[in-house]
Amino acid sequence: MDRKNKQIIFLVLKYFLSITILVPIIYLILKNKETILSLKDINIFGVLLLLLSSILAYLPTSLEFNISLKLFNIPISYIESFKLSSLNSMYNYFIPIRGGSFARAYLLKKRYGLDYSKYLSLLGGLYFIGIFVSSLIALLTLNILLLFLHMWYCKLYFLSLFLFLTLIVLFFLLNKIKTIQSQNHRNKVIKALIKIYVGLSLFKKNPKVIVKISLVQIILVLFLTLRLYISFILLDISVSFIHLLVVQSLVTFSTILSITPGNIGIREGIVGLLSNLFGISLPGAFMAAALDRVVSMCVVFLFGFISHLNILHQDQKEHNMKFTKH
Repeated sequence: MDRKNKQIIFLVLKYFLSITILVPIIYLILKNKETILSLKDINIFGVLLLLLSSILAYLPTSLEFNISLKLFNIPISYIESFKLSSLNSMYNYFIPIRGGSFARAYLLKKRYGLDYSKYLSLLGGLYFIGIFVSSLIALLTLNILLLFLHMWYCKLYFLSLFLFLTLIVLFFLLNKIKTIQSQNHRNKVIKALIKIYVGLSLFKKNPKVIVKISLVQIILVLFLTLRLYISFILLDISVSFIHLLVVQSLVTFSTILSITPGNIGIREGIVGLLSNLFGISLPGAFMAAALDRVVSMCVVFLFGFISHLNILHQDQKEHNMKFTKH
């Protein structure tokens, strides 16, 4: 089977999985008429507030990527990083298995000469740090709820602890994997682990970069929590911001399971199930997550489309300049 046919099959499977996951979620939402009727009460101010929070949540991702590129001494501005991140997010809805990352890799290779292997290592390191920081936020938040508010959420606590300890174990395993780094392995899992190890090695040599990215990740989680919180409030669903902070922190792990376009369905399902552990109804949580998704997609496609046109314009301009010189 050639590469093109494989890509088509992956794309079909990706959308099939999205539909399969979304059907029960949509069914539960439609079954709860009160949740749907609450949409009528959303005013323009509420929508604008949600859009603003979505834009705020969009900014740290670009900053995080911009900081990480300094490891390779790439002279890229924040605006350029923002455009590449916008394209990455938009293309994830069209190209199989987080294909937006590969589109961004192509542009970085074309414009700055960054090797694909270095890019993948950088991406692996970023994912690891981001997920590690998020799991730590979830654990700390649950401990605060227990110590100061005397609220004990056993399932969520042990889930957070399990994920945190898994990352710790993985970190030590990655340190051992350097012994096989130079070998040519066909196993995709080992190859992926080697990429993560190489990425983390880059960050370990630059502790200041780790600190900066960790701080940006905390800001990102807070902004994403704010957006989700506003979605719940607009639907008149009573919820605590600190509870959603735990939910959003754990939702970060869904990036690993990005097998549907833009993680559609998976993220909403996880938000619903985790929110339910805090006593929030599943239909209401699914509806809030869906509202969060719709607004997020509007921002993603707006900035993605503008960035796409801008990059096309820049490429055409560079092409014309080369043609004029010749």
